[in-house]
Amino acid sequence: MLPKIDALCFDMETENLAEDWNDYKSMGVSVLCAYDMLKNRSFVFFKEDLPEFVELASKRKLLVGYNSVRFDFNLLQAFVGPRECIQLSGIEHYDILLETYKAAGLGTTKFTTAHRGFKLQDMTQANFGYGKIIDSVLAPALWRAGKISALINKCADDVMLCVELFHRILETGQLIHPQNQLQLLKFRKPFEEIAGTLSPSGGTGNSALKEAGGRVIAETGQEIKNFKSRLVPEVQRPLFEGVPEKVVGYHKEVKPEGAPKSDDDANR
Repeated sequence: MLPKIDALCFDMETENLAEDWNDYKSMGVSVLCAYDMLKNRSFVFFKEDLPEFVELASKRKLLVGYNSVRFDFNLLQAFVGPRECIQLSGIEHYDILLETYKAAGLGTTKFTTAHRGFKLQDMTQANFGYGKIIDSVLAPALWRAGKISALINKCADDVMLCVELFHRILETGQLIHPQNQLQLLKFRKPFEEIAGTLSPSGGTGNSALKEAGGRVIAETGQEIKNFKSRLVPEVQRPLFEGVPEKVVGYHKEVKPEGAPKSDDDANR
């Protein structure tokens, strides 16, 4: 069982493919899945249940998502309303995609070609060796076909991928760069302000690192010992009670052959 953390991780799926990424109403909401890290429980909300999600989220100290600040939260607000969502304004929102951009030295307000390649699929594949079970671009088709169980499974699985990345950040303070697996990205943990890219030598990740069993090892034990001592800051309390020594994934790469790639601009 995962350690208890006063946080809620969530993801949303839409009824329609986006033609305009700012027209949230036209996208619609098919399902919202959430994982309560305090109670280690999963939740499923449909469009009419979104106020209940807001009520649950308002009781947590931290919201976690992937591209959730720019997309999911705006989508939620479009259907629940700003007045309902105002109760979430005092809660820190930890968007792993935005934190990844910061760790990679990229901006968070303007999207450029340098921001490509940081989708949830890219990050989990690089760090755990597996990714999404279904591409997000197929989610509206599942909804229209009435395959609600498959849609919920896809959304809930995305949430758990996000949870695993979050636990890895809490555990080690770093993730493998999806475009260069010899490079480690140093992440700001919740309520911290520091982010950047480091290697065992304090450079930019060009040392000989290898990924084995979901953890990063260096050529010598001394290197990895020194590396950990610099990258892993003190665990924040009382946000969470502890972090696992190793995050073990249960996913398998079962993405259908020939499935179209999702839009990199969405990075979901």
